Amino acid sequence: MGAPIHQRGAESRSSVRSSIQPADSHLGWPFLVILTTLLVVWLDGARSAFIPCAANCGEAFDALQYVRNFRLYGFAYGLVQDMATSTDLAAHPFLYTHNFNIAGVFFTLLDAVGVTAFPLKQLLTLAGFGAGLVYLFRSVRLYSGSARLGLVTLILFATDRAHVLVFALNPLRAWHWLALFGLLYYVRLVACVPTWRVRSLWLPIGLLAFLAFGIGYDFWIVCLATGSVALLLRSHPARTRGAAFAQIACLGATFLLPIVVRQIQIILVLGPRFWLTDLVVSAAIKVSVLSQLVPVPSAAELDALYAQAGVLRPPASAVASLQDIATTLGDMLRFVTLPSVGLLSLTLVLIIGLGALISLAVSHLPPLARWTVNTQNAAGPLPVPVAIFGAMHLLAALVIGIGVGLAAFAPLSFHIYLKHEFPLIIAPILVAKALVIEACLGLLLAATHARLRVLRQVVALGAVAFVVADLVLIQVDNLLTRPGLSLSWINAVSARKESTFAISWIPNAAAVFTNNWVVGIQAGRERDIAARLTRGDAPFQASQYVLFGERDAAARGDEYMRPDYWLYFPTDQLTPFDAPAPTCRADYLTALLSAATWSSNVVRTSPGSLTAVDPVRAPPGSKFVVGGTLTASAENPRVEVTRDEVVVGRLPYNCQYSTFRGTVQIPRDLPLGVQRYQVRAVFPDGTMAGVGDFQITVDPSAPPTQEAAVPERQPTVDELVSLVPEIPIAARGAEFVLLDLRKVYMEALPADALVRALWTPGESQPASDTIVKDEIATERNLRVGDVSLTRDGRLARYEGRGRLIRLFGQEGQVIQVMNLGEWKDGTFKGLPAVFREDRWVVDTSALRPANQNSTFSAPLATGRPQGWEVAPKDTPVEIQQLVDGTGPFIRVRALEAAPYLVLYASRPLAETGDGPATLIGTVRTQGNAAANLSLTDWVDDRDPPRTYISTAPTSSDWETLRINVEQVTGPDASDSYSIGLSNVVQGDYFDVRELSLYLGQLP
Repeated sequence: MGAPIHQRGAESRSSVRSSIQPADSHLGWPFLVILTTLLVVWLDGARSAFIPCAANCGEAFDALQYVRNFRLYGFAYGLVQDMATSTDLAAHPFLYTHNFNIAGVFFTLLDAVGVTAFPLKQLLTLAGFGAGLVYLFRSVRLYSGSARLGLVTLILFATDRAHVLVFALNPLRAWHWLALFGLLYYVRLVACVPTWRVRSLWLPIGLLAFLAFGIGYDFWIVCLATGSVALLLRSHPARTRGAAFAQIACLGATFLLPIVVRQIQIILVLGPRFWLTDLVVSAAIKVSVLSQLVPVPSAAELDALYAQAGVLRPPASAVASLQDIATTLGDMLRFVTLPSVGLLSLTLVLIIGLGALISLAVSHLPPLARWTVNTQNAAGPLPVPVAIFGAMHLLAALVIGIGVGLAAFAPLSFHIYLKHEFPLIIAPILVAKALVIEACLGLLLAATHARLRVLRQVVALGAVAFVVADLVLIQVDNLLTRPGLSLSWINAVSARKESTFAISWIPNAAAVFTNNWVVGIQAGRERDIAARLTRGDAPFQASQYVLFGERDAAARGDEYMRPDYWLYFPTDQLTPFDAPAPTCRADYLTALLSAATWSSNVVRTSPGSLTAVDPVRAPPGSKFVVGGTLTASAENPRVEVTRDEVVVGRLPYNCQYSTFRGTVQIPRDLPLGVQRYQVRAVFPDGTMAGVGDFQITVDPSAPPTQEAAVPERQPTVDELVSLVPEIPIAARGAEFVLLDLRKVYMEALPADALVRALWTPGESQPASDTIVKDEIATERNLRVGDVSLTRDGRLARYEGRGRLIRLFGQEGQVIQVMNLGEWKDGTFKGLPAVFREDRWVVDTSALRPANQNSTFSAPLATGRPQGWEVAPKDTPVEIQQLVDGTGPFIRVRALEAAPYLVLYASRPLAETGDGPATLIGTVRTQGNAAANLSLTDWVDDRDPPRTYISTAPTSSDWETLRINVEQVTGPDASDSYSIGLSNVVQGDYFDVRELSLYLGQLP
């Protein structure tokens, strides 16, 4: 089996360095498993636009929002996550400072170097996941010396859908296994040398430390703890205490580096004062019970501080006590982890994990000392006990490291890794299962007495069959009970890119598919919103928004309260633990044990009691809260509120804690006086049991009730549609509905209305400080009563105080836009705007250019386009008149290099006096030269001309360039305009389809 470690201390440093890399044999099967897994994941991801949402996929949209913001303003805020969804720069930034988010940074840097396609970015994400599986196998192989054990562990990971595969295309969580097992691998190699000076190993450890921190500080501390334990569990016999301390110190310093870089980043973006406050407060709130030592300001003070800095404050509060932490841990293990991984898996990891810790504690005592071997230099397969004992180091590092890491940020870390089940705790569970399977395989293959061999094989086969059957049953149950979130709504949103949305989820999920803003609504508020819509009230309130902090909210008035569409799909299945009415499920073993010991007789004869009714006196139309408890039951009853035997409300039942709490609406037409209600439990078989009675006094003089913060069960799509029958449906799928709210805030124009609108070219919402030009080009502020038309086709009447009333018309209805069109005799002639497909579209068809042959349709004359000249004059060029499916165009090719090459014409830019002008050019180019559209306005002979230029980079696609000049002087025969290239080399050419001069203003 190879010499014991204590006999190998005479190796020289050079021989140790030459042997620290293990001989990875039998790699064919592992890589085949990995490649097959990646292929299956990729094909499955292709069915959902490469954003599979079987588990929480919100972080995929975070990464996409990083890219969206980068395309909007570049690196302006130092790659700190910006949660604002508006495309108006005035709304930014709304920063999130608590996580680095390596996925968003990675996607942004890829976009910056030209990798813009999302599938290609996700392919690199999948490659990171595959690298994690590679290091998983290599780590198990390194610690145990058994390629077979590594393969068994790999197969378990590759077949666990609920905890491993569903995160393979999550841009952030796909990197977990590379960071964790890559670190365990390289730390093990460091432990096998007697010195810390191994640069070839510290470099990858440093990169993995940055990766771990980029995933989250909660994961960073887990990796640091796990790596430290792995470093302490295994040491070279020649390593001195000083060298051991140096290795630990070097690991700590390596992990400290990304922390320092992050703090510098926040200081540069937000300043040292906010950084220090945020650091202290965040540490006090999130590091277990540190809040007991560090004073924390009140929630209101913290909200004000973060709002002033334009920073998102996550909804976290200081931990009250260790008992609260323990209660949270117990609840999540019982209601989330146990049903998800199974009773057998938890039992195995507890027993084997404890065995690993005990065996390591006595590893220097016979007979275990003989199993402590240098596994990476062992020749041939190791005995099964030796391989298992080696893997115990890996399991112990995982168990201790994960335990310490989770405790450091408890209970926050419990929410991340237990409630949301992000990849972590499944690692020791699957490693423990692999050890059981490896032990059974050892029994199957062991050579011994015939009868004992048969007995061993029967026991081993039975154990393997049980573990595999358990795995299959748990996976099937997870698949059936956790269907995930459908993203079939993406196409409906993408088809309305210029619109605004409210979404009953995180706002950036929809924002990344639009060119406008999106607001998120708290889950469980849908019925209140539907009721307000039915009453004709404003449907949305800022207090119900999540992740909302646009900086221009005050300037925009109530615009953010009036989105065009409401996108709804139930999201409570993503985190059923937090749902008002969670689905309490049990794995098959727990269910069998419960069925064998449970009786429901007590429950049905004494089902529970009422604990809260508030208020007991209320006016008609208001709501009251009802709460209570039910005796613990294996069944999941329905809790109903009745009046005169008629069901008037259903209360969410929390089967985790056997409680119910919800609101009941008092009808507006209910008779005044005392009204009696009953609460009953309805069991799955139809049996009913009374819980309690109460009475409410309906009194119109009673103070109006405040809206109670009682989350309700989210309605189904069909239920929501039935609550708002008058609201048009813009799009609908099996699991979503897109409600059209535009006419909720809009006023219909009479068919014969004579509307004189003003063009306000900005896409942001006009306000009182918006500067407009009227029909005689006089600048002034927008006034009360003015009707404005924006570039995105929105018509609105300004009511003052930041309020605008949207105006819509009948299909084909026409209004007049007064400050557009031809400029003549000191005034605009105006242009019509037509209402088409819910937008007002300016009709420019009647407007004619002032220049001749603007579309180059006239035949060439003496080799030149009629009415056009080429400059420089003596430059040899080739000019062709060509036609494509759109129409004619001119191609101008340089036959030798020149500083520029343009088509130009000279004519006065104004007929009489001064006025606006618009020049439009449509061009495409070949070569490296940029395309330039230019307009030159001569004022007089004494002053230089005014030159206006619009530039586009070289492109094989048609580009439209535009120059709007508010006032040109004229008439002057030297005025000119041109289109062409600069810095031309031989062979460069440009195609031009249109070069039109309009003496006036176009939209």
